[in-house]
Amino acid sequence: MGTQIRRDTYDYDSPGHYFESANYVVAPLFGELFVPLVNAASIRGVDDLYLTLAGRFEEHSHFGNTTNPRLGVVWSPTSALQIHGTYERHLKHRHSAKPICPRTWPMPCRFQTPASAAGTTPTLVLTGNAAKLRPERARTWTGGLSWKSPVSKYNFAITYFDVDYRDRLATPATLC
Repeated sequence: MGTQIRRDTYDYDSPGHYFESANYVVAPLFGELFVPLVNAASIRGVDDLYLTLAGRFEEHSHFGNTTNPRLGVVWSPTSALQIHGTYERHLKHRHSAKPICPRTWPMPCRFQTPASAAGTTPTLVLTGNAAKLRPERARTWTGGLSWKSPVSKYNFAITYFDVDYRDRLATPATLC
């Protein structure tokens, strides 16, 4: 279990552009719970079986609260093999203290495109007025297994990740 408080201050101005100056405060509370369900003495073929429950609650000074839960399960059919999976939901709001321009305009960019003869594709990105921007959402699934060799010091692990973003937040400079 833990908590923190973070305060950011932005003060930026550029000739010909309006940018806001603002303070931004976020105060999260987070924790994780480990729940053993079965151990080796209870059921044959199950060395361990447990749940992990985690969450993060954040209070933001400029828009309200978010809650991001995570649920996981770990099953060990033997002491050498472990199978695990998680489900997680994320919500990320626009950082309102970052500069917001009061108008919208097209910005020329060149995206790297290996299939193009020139290697890039000219693109116009609509940028600016982000006052009504919706929060970024994501759902994450993971699954995997790990194996500990009983005769050597080597281990093997593989994990699959599936992240589904909605209303992705990005800065055009990271896109171009």
